[in-house]
Amino acid sequence: MCGRFNVIDSPGLQQLLRDLGIHLSLPQALNVAPTEQVALVRRGESGATVDSARWWLTPSWAKEVSQAYSMFNARSETLATSPAFRGPFRRQRGLLPMSSFIEWRQEDGVKQPWLISNEQQALAVAALWDVWEGGEPPLLSCTVVTTAAAPDFKPWHARMPVFLAPDERASLVGQYPCHRPRRSDVSQRVEDEAAAHAAVARRE
Repeated sequence: MCGRFNVIDSPGLQQLLRDLGIHLSLPQALNVAPTEQVALVRRGESGATVDSARWWLTPSWAKEVSQAYSMFNARSETLATSPAFRGPFRRQRGLLPMSSFIEWRQEDGVKQPWLISNEQQALAVAALWDVWEGGEPPLLSCTVVTTAAAPDFKPWHARMPVFLAPDERASLVGQYPCHRPRRSDVSQRVEDEAAAHAAVARRE
């Protein structure tokens, strides 16, 4: 699951964007929550573009903008069959650049926040988007794609975001992979084996 994240204009995040042909700095955003505006990277007419989108997907066919159902995360296992996500899954994929995301877990009876990041402080998280034209102006919204947590990530949550490797970020198309992070007992490090980099988990 991904319910909070941070964006810091770090060198690593700048490089992630440059690798996509995007030459701009993202404004700092801390503890970003569902329904807030986020920076969505998606394919434009001449390459990757960054647009402001509402982090809570409203399907194009919806009668109204609603929060009756949780639409800020989309389960990767059902993207192809879900009425809300199957259209965007086929045609409207993108990514959310993050410096880190936040998960909570119980410790001594108290829920503690943990910051999950990597050494570059640059994560590319799979996303889907849609445009609802029932109001003026049209509403661009998005959702974060999640997958079942790797065994060593389960102390934080049963689910985790889907991370995109560099070649997958560049295309913004194709099947989203299921990268498997793992945690070291010594460093509390979450390692993304498929992307061959390490994500560091620490208490905020």
